[in-house]
Amino acid sequence: MQRVLTFGRPLVRRFLGIAVLVSTISCGGGSSDSTSTPSGGTSPSVVPVPANSATQGEIGTGGGTLSLAEVASATFPAGAFAFGRSVSIKATALEEAASTFAIEAAIQQLAIRSYEVRINTGEALPVGHTSVTLVVPQAIRQAAAEVQVLAEVDQFTTNELASSFEVLDSVLDTTTGTITIALPGSDTIFAKGRNDSGHEAVLVIAPLLPAPAPLALQSSVAEAPFIALPFRSDFDITSQYGGPHGGIDMVRAQGGGEDVLAVADGVVIANAWNLKPCKPDDQRCASLGLTHRGWGHYVLVSHADAGVYTVYGHLQGIEGVVSGPAAGLPVGRGESLGLVGATGGVTGAHLHLEYRWGGAANAERVDPEPRLRGIFDGKYTKSELLPDGFIHTETNTITLNRVTGNRSFSNGLVGGAFNWKGIVHADSANFGTISGSGTIENLGTRPFVLTTGGVELMGDGTAQMSWTGLDPMFGMIGGVAMREACDPFLKECNQ
Repeated sequence: MQRVLTFGRPLVRRFLGIAVLVSTISCGGGSSDSTSTPSGGTSPSVVPVPANSATQGEIGTGGGTLSLAEVASATFPAGAFAFGRSVSIKATALEEAASTFAIEAAIQQLAIRSYEVRINTGEALPVGHTSVTLVVPQAIRQAAAEVQVLAEVDQFTTNELASSFEVLDSVLDTTTGTITIALPGSDTIFAKGRNDSGHEAVLVIAPLLPAPAPLALQSSVAEAPFIALPFRSDFDITSQYGGPHGGIDMVRAQGGGEDVLAVADGVVIANAWNLKPCKPDDQRCASLGLTHRGWGHYVLVSHADAGVYTVYGHLQGIEGVVSGPAAGLPVGRGESLGLVGATGGVTGAHLHLEYRWGGAANAERVDPEPRLRGIFDGKYTKSELLPDGFIHTETNTITLNRVTGNRSFSNGLVGGAFNWKGIVHADSANFGTISGSGTIENLGTRPFVLTTGGVELMGDGTAQMSWTGLDPMFGMIGGVAMREACDPFLKECNQ
């Protein structure tokens, strides 16, 4: 009997790395990685490596199969290699894999996983999909009726490098006790020099367990909930979500040292370090000029009532020393988790933010940016006839605490418009730098100066925003807008 198990979206859409939990497991095959056990966390036990733990063979241009008894077989299609290629399969239990796998173990609360199965194709990246059949260890079969296969996947941008384990679509054969996957010939999976010389894929088998409380999806929310900003004031998003990047990179103007805030109420389930020295043949490390891979100091938070998990990577810290809220402690929305730093595989200080939604057993990574909501987000429009005889129409939009506004005016004979932009500081509810320009028909464009205004929070949940400006021809101008009483983390406000 065969059973098809589908774990969310296809792998090509799951390059969504999460900051990894770091653990220490002594199961043979040591490494030089710098690791630490997550604060308050636990590590899954690893199935012992079989006695027959390695094999090597030649795969020609017409394809072929390499098998390691009681572990795995890999069938390469015709044309996978332009020339004959020496290929190897190994079973290992290294700390570097424990470090990278532990995020899944923490979210799913896994007590056991298999050894790593490593398929190395040397200097050649295989073309097409390699069919890999893995023997499911007896201990894994006894732990759960369903199992899953995960592959180590590189995550990178122009300013960071790390890796995570991603779930692959698989077919379980309960008669033979094997599970089969189609492994893409991607250089994010068959990464060169990440763990060893040559292109190498790393696979792990784990039970697929029912989501345990309190990490199960307990909310009836039909879509990924909104979350608050992780900063108290302005920021820039320097790297977007997608491709080989499973989160967004956020930079503050100060360049590091600012508080990183929890985006929603939750519980810390890991506060740890992930730091892996670059290997000599690691091309991605070399291209970025890095000495280490990983998320450095990071915090993982469960927002279980909404089925959401968030990760905050590259926080400040002294290597191996955990600071901030410990695992198991509750945190409130807006509570500091640490400071923006440059730990791990980075070229400069920034926050790597990730968002997973859907419950512990099958949490999908989601682009955080569209889910972010600033305190004053909304759109506000008004139109009025003022004593100057002009009809003034004003529209102000605030998104992620940035305000953009414009006022147009006309008396039927002459008219014009002013535009402005600025920042709402969430900690002080005041506007920061405001700039703008105005256009009067037949007179061209002239700059004007806007003074700082403020935001007053009313007792009924509304907010009134106001600011003033000075135009060299028309004198004082200004703006006022109201926000209705609503929770921007649950719905769109005035949009």
